Amino acid sequence: MPKLIAIAGVPRSGTTWLYNAVRLIHDRAGRSIYGAWCADYDPNTSASRHLIKVHKPEQLHAHPEITFATNRDVAESLASLVRMGWLADEEVAIKNAATNHQRLRLYWEERADYIAQYEEVTKQPLTVIEGLCSRLEILLEKSMSEAIAHELAMMQSPKSGNYDPVTLLHPGHRSDAKMNERQVDRVREILRKTKTDD
Repeated sequence: MPKLIAIAGVPRSGTTWLYNAVRLIHDRAGRSIYGAWCADYDPNTSASRHLIKVHKPEQLHAHPEITFATNRDVAESLASLVRMGWLADEEVAIKNAATNHQRLRLYWEERADYIAQYEEVTKQPLTVIEGLCSRLEILLEKSMSEAIAHELAMMQSPKSGNYDPVTLLHPGHRSDAKMNERQVDRVREILRKTKTDD
């Protein structure tokens, strides 16, 4: 039976980066690994380790031996969902999504073997890569970890169509942080208002 590694967390919280980091760590170390988005996952694929990315608990059909999760500020995640067109830019939809995000975040945090903070992913990727290597019990030279960090930073989203089956990046997956600031501020205001009303 292959060793199953799950990458989990709320949508738009850095799970795709984490997925690719684990995939590339194995690749650089010469380890056999098969990776897929949960909907494409084939448990019969021949590889010593299987890597699956999920967001919801029901998307996992087997108990993983290792679970890696991500954590990002909820307003940032929701604003990113709105930008991608995966969440309606409406107050009620954003409020409901925030509640679901909080539940999901806590669920994965309680089960994760390692949690990558989004701020670390964006500002200290080497720290996260080293943390993953430690938990995976894979030893890489610093130059290899640096090469992985560089490859992750340079990874390109597909121009159109669906997500890339290897990287799981969607068209428009990444954006300039400044372009998203206004939407984040709007989501924060909605969440503040919700707390005041409660």
